[in-house]
Amino acid sequence: MDFCLPIDLDRLQNDRLKLILIEHCTDENLEEYIAETCVKHPELWEYFPSGPHKSVASYKKYYDDNHRYNPTTAIFAIYLKAGQVSKGKPGSTEVETIEVGEGTFAGTTGLLNASPENSTVEIGYVMLLPRFHRTFVNTHASCLLLKHLLDPIEGGDLNMRRVQWQANSMNQPSIAAAQRLGMTLEGIVRWQRVVADNKKCVSETSSERADGKPVVDREGRKLEPGRHSAVLALCWDDWLEDWDQATGHDNEGCDVEYGSLLFEIWRL
Repeated sequence: MDFCLPIDLDRLQNDRLKLILIEHCTDENLEEYIAETCVKHPELWEYFPSGPHKSVASYKKYYDDNHRYNPTTAIFAIYLKAGQVSKGKPGSTEVETIEVGEGTFAGTTGLLNASPENSTVEIGYVMLLPRFHRTFVNTHASCLLLKHLLDPIEGGDLNMRRVQWQANSMNQPSIAAAQRLGMTLEGIVRWQRVVADNKKCVSETSSERADGKPVVDREGRKLEPGRHSAVLALCWDDWLEDWDQATGHDNEGCDVEYGSLLFEIWRL
């Protein structure tokens, strides 16, 4: 692994799931990934910088060209351990139970924009198969990353200063997911990046000026639409405060629903 942070993959697992590097994911699992997210539900990619991908081959090319050899990026596949998964039903308090076998592929997560010099990194590239939406999967995977990134080096972890999460400002589910992890919404960065025509943007005409002329750069190239980005973060001082609370005090820094889960992972 060429990643610039000394990630210990053995620490990125608990009794319900584990993370492995995406390049070790089987072609069968990648076929399922493409079929379930790109073919059946291409709308899941509308906030992503890439995709939806047409095939496993096109996905692998994108990954190799953009991530595999990038030392600031590590993409992980999420594999579940045998057991039961409780899944909430949209707009209802009902819960269904899904039986999963050992090594069930559930989706991806990742670390982006890592900077050892600044002691910062970003959690991103979170894409779950639809049947694992509204389950424990994203929370457990994210908390394992947070624990390894922010816990003290004395225990074999990285003791970083800042773990960030960025989302399209219109992507409220992503913003809410980060807040449930205890992250603070620090603000909205306007016109933070250019996005492709098939992505959610600030407005349908955000690539054009008020006079109708296309926005161009100094070389005369037309710019694609743009987006505003929500920036959230959990920092080392937040984490230490919540660690103190997790070892004997009230948990005021986390969503009540997920507090006991975070305590459980912190104590691993």
